Amino acid sequence: MSLSEDLETVYFMKEELIDWYDLSRKEESYEALLIWIEVGKSYGIPELDKALKTFENWTTEMSNYHFYRFTNASVEGRNNRIKALMRRSYCLPNRTSYENRIYQECNKEYLPLFEDVIFS
Repeated sequence: MSLSEDLETVYFMKEELIDWYDLSRKEESYEALLIWIEVGKSYGIPELDKALKTFENWTTEMSNYHFYRFTNASVEGRNNRIKALMRRSYCLPNRTSYENRIYQECNKEYLPLFEDVIFS
């Protein structure tokens, strides 16, 4: 069984983007990203073209990753946890309970272990 040519193309584009994150210089990364976008456009896949438009709009910001080496992934992760908690929390009795659950959900690494609380 063979894969769709479009699917195979998009897969390899994704792999090249992963390799792009390993580049060490900001100037190099900016040029490489522009080339990657142009190569992607040359395939003429409508879904890929739509995705590449977003990359075009955020090229400078994405290249800044290579200069500063940090992302907002931890903030996005916490936002996702809070959204999931909101979906589960319709029957909490009051806002304080809700806020305490957010604190507990998002700060588990800062809470003491249960054994430490009991035996100390």
